[in-house]
Amino acid sequence: MIRLKHLPLDSISVSSPYGKRSITVNNRYYWWHNGTDFKAPLNSPVYAVADGRVAAARYDDSYGYYAALDHGKFGTLYAHLSRLNVAENDYIRAGQIIAYTGSTGDSTGPHLHFEIRLSPYENFWDRVHCDSSVFMNTVDPMIFIEDFLDRESDLSLGEAIAIVQSEAGLEDKTME
Repeated sequence: MIRLKHLPLDSISVSSPYGKRSITVNNRYYWWHNGTDFKAPLNSPVYAVADGRVAAARYDDSYGYYAALDHGKFGTLYAHLSRLNVAENDYIRAGQIIAYTGSTGDSTGPHLHFEIRLSPYENFWDRVHCDSSVFMNTVDPMIFIEDFLDRESDLSLGEAIAIVQSEAGLEDKTME
């Protein structure tokens, strides 16, 4: 089961959704988008969405600087980064800053390209390069980001009530 523990950015605003599209960048044609692009100013912090291990942290002509994280049952990829804050085989925690947004590789401006890849996957990280001619066993990241946001809003209200009740000595009383 995929459950995000943190958002990849402080603010989530989609600039290019997951799925079919038609775009040419740097004379390369892309017909499928394996992730979601989020608007972000240059050098915005990028966070790990779950605990895991850094499977790749390097440069690719298409993705530019990217980090690929292995979370066990799924993986995440963060691309077009200005700089990396992790190295391969590092163990990372959800919410840790792993990189900063940029516009490297095949990019039209500063943003974060974010993918969620399913495991197990043959040659899971061997084909980490950007290849829209191949479905990379990805899923729409917004499904899980929206789930995270829904859980956070529910948890925040419940936690707030519990804290207020506890601090006021009202654990066994109603909040009327």
